[in-house]
Amino acid sequence: MGKSKGARIIVTLECICPNISKIKWCISLYYNKNRRNTPEKIKLKKYCPNCNCHSLFQEIK
Repeated sequence: MGKSKGARIIVTLECICPNISKIKWCISLYYNKNRRNTPEKIKLKKYCPNCNCHSLFQEIK
């Protein structure tokens, strides 16, 4: 018998900066998410060292 993954999964958050064209690479964060409580994609406002400001991070697949 195989184990089930459970409700908690690790997702990747990527910065969606308005000045992304100037930056060659973007920052990614890893975040734990409960699949049952939040089935939709996560959007968090975090600090981006590339933009040097707080910007929106969105869950990617």
